[in-house]
Amino acid sequence: MTFPTPPEKGQPVRAELIKQIIDCLRMFRPINGLNTRTEVTPGGTIINCTPGGGTKGVYEIAPFTVRYHVNQWEIFLPDGCCNYGGTCAPINAAASTGGDGHNNDDPAWRIFTLDESAGTTGEDDDGNTYREWNVEIHVKPSAKMWNVDDLNKPARRLVWACAVDSLKKSADITDEERYANTPGDSWSSVVARVRVTEGEEGADPARKVTQLRKTPFDVADYGETLQGFCLVWYFSIDGGALKVEHVYCIRQIGSAAGITITGDEMTDVVDANDAIYARIDATDLSTGSGIVEVLKDPQGIASPGPHVIWLALYNIKQNTVTADLRSQSLANIQLFHP
Repeated sequence: MTFPTPPEKGQPVRAELIKQIIDCLRMFRPINGLNTRTEVTPGGTIINCTPGGGTKGVYEIAPFTVRYHVNQWEIFLPDGCCNYGGTCAPINAAASTGGDGHNNDDPAWRIFTLDESAGTTGEDDDGNTYREWNVEIHVKPSAKMWNVDDLNKPARRLVWACAVDSLKKSADITDEERYANTPGDSWSSVVARVRVTEGEEGADPARKVTQLRKTPFDVADYGETLQGFCLVWYFSIDGGALKVEHVYCIRQIGSAAGITITGDEMTDVVDANDAIYARIDATDLSTGSGIVEVLKDPQGIASPGPHVIWLALYNIKQNTVTADLRSQSLANIQLFHP
């Protein structure tokens, strides 16, 4: 790494200097390590260390290692590599399901889909054509797997690994592509970059992996999934892609006018593409039970009476929450009834 070189008086500020400053700041920024967790606050970064250590969190292979192995792309996702208030289980299928040659591999090796023949092309300094992908992980703290997890069981913490075209211009990316991997996300990160350069006719391509992350993630769970009207995503894998089977709004409960208001046990809001609302009918508040209805994209839905309150819960697109509105919508609910 090159330390920033101060410019002479009167010299313009160069882009190279800005890059050197950014690189220098990154080098000195503390990150999570073995038995060490960092917390960034307005007053500085807090470094929390666990003494002893033992073997927990020590890996023979670095977490998020990416490789091309026996004709498929794989990523190493061992237990504890992603923590969000607890260990996140991988959604991706084990590499051993990919065919011969994998049966003796560590089960932490997981398959992710990368089509080397598709994607945006670039040209390197030698005139060779290449394609490039970011390998991302997406942490989903309130999720289940379809046909695996029972409907009445608590949601789990899951993590999904995928490859995303890094050369495609933002203006050319469709909403379907932009949100293909993000449903149920709490956070995501790029952990590696893959470049595949075309070889001469009949020759194998050249594959290069640049690792950007080799240490576990440990993120605090701030209890979003324990609030009222939380969402649970049901996923499956379809042709190597992440598929959303259902999105359930559960724990439909709130407090208003001194009573507890409740709705159905769960409501499926899959494929909502604008907003999710709670509609409260305050015509009869004698029980509070059943007076809440959760609706997706409710434009054009008439209110059943004059004493109805609409509460915006989420802005959502392609099954991805773009804004969680519950903290303001569910506070100090005012009911007007006859």
